[in-house]
Amino acid sequence: MKVCACWRRGSGLNRYVIAISGPAGAGKTTLAGKVAVLLGDATMLFYDDYRKVSDWHRDLLRWAQDGCDPNQYVGNPKPFADDLRAIRNGIPIHRPTNQELIVPARFVVLEEPWGRDRDAVRSLIDFVAHIDIPLDVSLCRRLLRDAQRGQNILEFMQDYLAEDVRQVYLRMQKSAENADLVLDGMQPPDALAQQVATRVLAVTQVA
Repeated sequence: MKVCACWRRGSGLNRYVIAISGPAGAGKTTLAGKVAVLLGDATMLFYDDYRKVSDWHRDLLRWAQDGCDPNQYVGNPKPFADDLRAIRNGIPIHRPTNQELIVPARFVVLEEPWGRDRDAVRSLIDFVAHIDIPLDVSLCRRLLRDAQRGQNILEFMQDYLAEDVRQVYLRMQKSAENADLVLDGMQPPDALAQQVATRVLAVTQVA
């Protein structure tokens, strides 16, 4: 098999964007890193890096009552969408959290919990792999991660109940409906990464 000309390194054409979706605690960051390693010529963008510049919704209860629209959850989607568009078109960008230079690569692996469900980035994503995982497992993973980082998990649990944070998790699970590949999140990350890389390479190559 040979690589399709439109995806050759240095071709000057658009890169191929793979989004990893799923709720917090599903393992998106870990999976994105492993997929990037398997693909080789890949760079990564992370949804969480844009939190401060994107004005995430502060009143989750109101957001849930208004219908859980992903487009309303991120108040200013432009910084993330602009950077994704730039790197897709071969233009280097700077990570907003630390100004690290991110250079274009053949593949862009994107941590995007909403998959294709946000209007601002839908047309920029070529392939979505969604991690399907029971909410209790993803919640436990989130709590363990936050505890290891020294964060206040009691405050998060109170918000989870009082502000209906659970609706955010439920809505992120629905992103599976628009995914190209739905993964069993209870499988080992290496096995999931192999599934994603195999599918992506299959659709970006021709006989």
